[in-house]
Amino acid sequence: MAPVIILGSIYAGIATPTESAIMGVFYALFVGLFIYKTINLDVLMKALTDTVQGSAVVMFVVSMAGIFTWAASTLGVIDAAANLVSSLTKNPLVFVMLCNVVILIAGMFLDAISITYVFMPIILPALLALGIDPLYFGIVFVVALAIGQITPPVAVNLYVTANLIGSNIDDRMVKFVLPMVLSAILALIFLILIPQISLWLPLASGLYTP
Repeated sequence: MAPVIILGSIYAGIATPTESAIMGVFYALFVGLFIYKTINLDVLMKALTDTVQGSAVVMFVVSMAGIFTWAASTLGVIDAAANLVSSLTKNPLVFVMLCNVVILIAGMFLDAISITYVFMPIILPALLALGIDPLYFGIVFVVALAIGQITPPVAVNLYVTANLIGSNIDDRMVKFVLPMVLSAILALIFLILIPQISLWLPLASGLYTP
C-alpha cells in the first residue's frame, strides 16, 4: 500500500510530495510496529541515523550550491552569463534545446538540486527576455533533470537503486537503463517541440494564465 499512498496522494492532488512522504513514513512505522512487528528501538535508531546522514549530504550540497549562486550573483557572473546565453540565439526553440543539452550533460556529473541552484539563475533572465513561458520551461527542465539523474557516470538515482538492491552499478544495470533513457529523451523532445503537451491541462483548468 505504500506506493498507493505516496503516489496516489500526489497524483490525486491531495498532498505534496513532501506531505505524501510523511504519510508513507507513518504508514511504514505503523506496519512495522503493529502488524509485522519487525521494528524495534535499534532498527528505528538505525533508520533515523541513516536518514540524518543522507539528509546531511544533500543539505551540504544545497548549501554549497547556494553559496556559489550568491557569490556569482554578487560578482556579476550570473548577469554576464545570462547575456552570453541570450546572445547565442534569439530563437526561443533553439534556446530551449541548447539549455536542455547543457542540463543533460550536467546531469551526468551533478545532482538535480545543484544543477537548479547553479543554472536556473543564469537561464531565467534570458528565458524571460525571449518570452518563453516559465511553466513550459519548468516542466521541460524537470524532465531533463530526471533524465540526468539516471545517466552515468554520476547517476544519483542509480546509486540509490543499487544501494537498495545491494548491487553495484555495472554494465548490466546500465544496459537495462539505456532504453528508459532513450524513451525519456524522446518524450523530452516532444515536450520541447509541442508546448501544448505541458500547458493544456493548466490552461484548461483555468488555474494558469500565461
